[in-house]
Amino acid sequence: MLNLATLQTALQAWAASGTGLPCIWVNQHAPQPALNYCTLKMGPFRGVPGMGANTYVYDNTQPQGSEVQETFTKDKEFTLTLECFTEALQTTVAAPAISYLEQALITLGLFSTISSLFAAGISLVDADPATDLTALVATDFQSRASVDIRFTVCDTVSVGHGYIEEAEITPTISDPAGNVLDNTTIDVDVT
Repeated sequence: MLNLATLQTALQAWAASGTGLPCIWVNQHAPQPALNYCTLKMGPFRGVPGMGANTYVYDNTQPQGSEVQETFTKDKEFTLTLECFTEALQTTVAAPAISYLEQALITLGLFSTISSLFAAGISLVDADPATDLTALVATDFQSRASVDIRFTVCDTVSVGHGYIEEAEITPTISDPAGNVLDNTTIDVDVT
């Protein structure tokens, strides 16, 4: 099963390191930080096309009824929205918020970033270009920018099953007229 806390911790650490700004999850029960900061929002998980994979492991040391461990694994994809909020600089044309996001996006190519995300089970799919969303707040402009980044994770579920140790088969062999020629019971040891 996915460990959401592990995913969120890894993504938040990457965003804070990549932007150099405090990063919080949207809809937290906490006051809004002072400018400059970033927010993260994780979209819903979607199954990646494909059937996934089942594996079975037999372990006779497990309690009866759970000797066979079945594991189903499937890739899932989600979108992380990273938004940046900064004070607008009056002397520049480009809003600075977008530059923080561009800085974070470029770090996704670093081996250290790839390794730390992969350690949490996260792989990068792709990222949209960062978008400048600078807006007027009261009487001042606030520099804002947003980027959507798609990631995949591997979701796994396991369950224990019992197994059939012995089966009894009674085949009936008949001639074309329907007369029974043989119906001997056979015991089959499946172990």
